[in-house]
Amino acid sequence: MKRAWLLLVGLAFCVTASAPTFSQNQSRFYLTLAAEQGHRQAMFSLALNYQQHQHISTARHWLQQALYAGHPQALNYLISWFPQHEKQWLRQAAAYGHPDGLVFHWLENSTPPEQVSLSPLQLRQLSPLGRSLLAHYSFQYDAPAHLPHWRALAPSQPRWRERIQGDEVLRRTQQPCHFNLRLYTQSKQPQQLLSWLAKLDTFFASRGYRLCASKQVLDPSVNCSPQTSRAYCQLTMKRTQPVSVVVTEQGDANTRNGVVYINQHTHWRVLLHELGHALGLADEYPMSQDLAQSFCAGQYNFYARNIMVAEPRLYSQQSVHDLSQQVPWQQDLTTAIAQPVRIQAGEYFRLGSNEPQHVGLFPASTCAQTPAQAWKPFAQQTFMEYHHAQFIPDLYLQWMAEAMALRE
Repeated sequence: MKRAWLLLVGLAFCVTASAPTFSQNQSRFYLTLAAEQGHRQAMFSLALNYQQHQHISTARHWLQQALYAGHPQALNYLISWFPQHEKQWLRQAAAYGHPDGLVFHWLENSTPPEQVSLSPLQLRQLSPLGRSLLAHYSFQYDAPAHLPHWRALAPSQPRWRERIQGDEVLRRTQQPCHFNLRLYTQSKQPQQLLSWLAKLDTFFASRGYRLCASKQVLDPSVNCSPQTSRAYCQLTMKRTQPVSVVVTEQGDANTRNGVVYINQHTHWRVLLHELGHALGLADEYPMSQDLAQSFCAGQYNFYARNIMVAEPRLYSQQSVHDLSQQVPWQQDLTTAIAQPVRIQAGEYFRLGSNEPQHVGLFPASTCAQTPAQAWKPFAQQTFMEYHHAQFIPDLYLQWMAEAMALRE
């Protein structure tokens, strides 16, 4: 009798086999029978049925079987139910040709773009997770032509919106621009590059300036290795318009002959600090002894708009007048650069302003390694003393923009 009943069930199933329908609320016996015959929707529904009744291990088994059979939703459910094993599910999905898994495999194994492809059908089958993975892959390899551009795949997240803003800077027409950068990169798409550009763009726009940039990948034969811990690439670079910024994989940021060398992992404010150097601003923190001895003695080939070196001695009124004519920011002074000191019957002056909210003459640490005394226009700590400092004077940006306009 039991055998006859099973035959009837099987016959009923065969009659509807041309278009079987399955849901998690159907008989578990019926779903199991269909799943064992290879119906992936039955496997998926059976997994949901077991999960609904808290039979987690059995649910996981049938969900994996549905994944192996190519069910389009199985991978997402496995990741949702067991997120701690996400990479495991993606690897298994790759073995069975699931588009999400394939993209994860490319990312995990750094598969070069020329070895990968997705058909139009596979592109349509990508889940939101798969699209996000493909966005990361396309971004990492700087948008290979045979894959969708990463901008078309980017999730709606702050990091991706920032990257799109940075990419807009690279797409921007070159004129008119107050600040113009030509970026040379070791890797096709340094992780921080677009973030730097987005943040710089936002900052400059808030102060009334326009930023433009272009990008070029360095030839692999170019030797880029730190020199005395400082980032450097062996290139023949000139002080040009736009400012050349060489983005390296190692070494500390520095500027040489108007060319910026900067580690791709550093903060965008370090790039702003180095742009200050490239455009005429000197360090306001203590220079290294070798550099300070040359710079503070006037033997260094660099005219600094923000630093003046003068002996910290007593001056006559005429000497103060003469000295004021040598201050690089003389036209912008808004307070006295020296204070009177009466000695017996005579009046002398000691350098230094006493109104910290004005543009004047204030001690700087630039020449601390030498007997000389450096002076700067502002009492506050600026970004040329500490790159994270929030005080970025309008006057400094004005000088930088003027220097940018004068570059050949």
